[in-house]
Amino acid sequence: MRTLIGTGALVLSLGACGGGGGAEGANGTTLTNNVAATAQSGGSDAQNRVKSLPDAQRNGVMIRAIRDANLACQQVTESSLSQASSKVPVYLATCEDGAVYAVAIADDGSATVQPVTPARGG
Repeated sequence: MRTLIGTGALVLSLGACGGGGGAEGANGTTLTNNVAATAQSGGSDAQNRVKSLPDAQRNGVMIRAIRDANLACQQVTESSLSQASSKVPVYLATCEDGAVYAVAIADDGSATVQPVTPARGG
């Protein structure tokens, strides 16, 4: 199995995108109330918030995770839920250059990013 590389701070991205639920810290970016959501909905508050985002906002969360992992991507043009392995949702995010990244969202809202397909011509 390939080693996952990079960690994006989706907790920060989710706070920046807005949305209900979760307690906010001094900078308005911390999600903390995911225990009840996990028990009732099959995913943490952070995971469910990403899942419920409109496409453009979800793409914004994905670009933040990819960039936080120090990977190249100028814009995420498309993202979709690929699988939920061990209750960890995995999204496929496609960048403007054709590169595809798998972004796994942990219960705490952090992300693990792994390149899937290199950029076209790269």
